[in-house]
Amino acid sequence: MALRDALTRALPRSWVDRIRRRRAVRRYLSDMADELLGRHARLEAVEEDLATRPGGFYERVAKEILERTDLVLQQLDRRLEGQAARDDARLRRLEEETEALRRAVEELQAALAPRAAGQ
Repeated sequence: MALRDALTRALPRSWVDRIRRRRAVRRYLSDMADELLGRHARLEAVEEDLATRPGGFYERVAKEILERTDLVLQQLDRRLEGQAARDDARLRRLEEETEALRRAVEELQAALAPRAAGQ
C-alpha cells in the first residue's frame, strides 16, 4: 500500500490514470473469462446430460437418420427389383425372337437342301 501511495504521488496524474484503466480492463477481462468458462462448463454438463439421457437429442437424431436411410434403401431396392423385372422381360422377348429366327433359318435350310442336293 505504501509503495502504491508513493507512486501515485510521484507519477504524473495521466500515468496513474492510464495504469488504473489498464488494471481495470485486465480485471474486467479476467472476470469475463471466469464467467464464460463457468458458463461453458455448465453448458458442457447439460449437453453431456442430454447426450447420455435415454431418448435424448442425439439418440433421436440418430434414430431419425437411420429411419431415413432405411426408407432410401427400400426405395432403391424397389427400383432395382423393377429394373430386374424389366430386364428379365426384355431378355425373354429376345430369346423368343432368337428362337423364332432359328426356326425360320432351319425351315429355309430344309427348303433349300433338296434343291442343293439336286444340282
